[in-house]
Amino acid sequence: MQAQAASAAAHFFDLVPLPAAMEIDDGVAFQKLYLEYLKARLGPPVGYKAALTSVASQRRFKAQQPVLGVLLRDMVLESPAALPRKFATRPLLEADLMVRVGKADIETAETDQEILGCLDVVAPFVEIPDLLFAPAVDLNSKQLEAVNVGARFGVMGQQVELRNMGDAFKQLASFEVELEGSDGVRRMRGQGSNLMGHPLNVVRWIRDRLKEKGGKLLPGDWLSLGSVTGLQAVVPGSEVRVRYLGLGGSENLEIIIKFN
Repeated sequence: MQAQAASAAAHFFDLVPLPAAMEIDDGVAFQKLYLEYLKARLGPPVGYKAALTSVASQRRFKAQQPVLGVLLRDMVLESPAALPRKFATRPLLEADLMVRVGKADIETAETDQEILGCLDVVAPFVEIPDLLFAPAVDLNSKQLEAVNVGARFGVMGQQVELRNMGDAFKQLASFEVELEGSDGVRRMRGQGSNLMGHPLNVVRWIRDRLKEKGGKLLPGDWLSLGSVTGLQAVVPGSEVRVRYLGLGGSENLEIIIKFN
């Protein structure tokens, strides 16, 4: 497994798709080895990433539940962001959402309001995952988990303190997202309730899944909660604007990404 993890990491950095699916019995153990190679160049963990949070994505990757990945420091960029023409093997794009853990009490929080009270910041987040494997490979959830759920880059927008949001519980479920291409055409829409019915359900799932793996959430951890809009192909030479409407008051928040 060590040699396979080293090979997968080499493909990640060389921007060369893995040519064939690996036989993975334990995606969690493989991911741990794989991350050691990535951390040497991308920095320490800054949080966690939930993937396959929708029924459609679980069906695509033959999964029964979401899978968990780790966000490393240099994976998280700030808006506006510009990426080079060649930055991934098979990049995709999706509107996501970030929240930050503010209190260690999240480990014992039970109700939605208790969990909400243990978060301090929410931020727009556009994830740019990388499937890493060649298109001919029929990926399953264990293989996706093994390569850290395809985490490559994500672009964060303006941070909003939850205490300044009024009815934060309602806004987290009802905010809307519009994804617009460089031609001004709206490509996708979505809303907060696409995240397992409510973003806090994903927060709870990340916490509980991490406990199963022997870990725990700590203050300062960022949590990427999954796809609000679904996946879209990245077009080289394009610019994408993603607007978050109704998140943090009357001001609409925007993320801009240029693919050079």
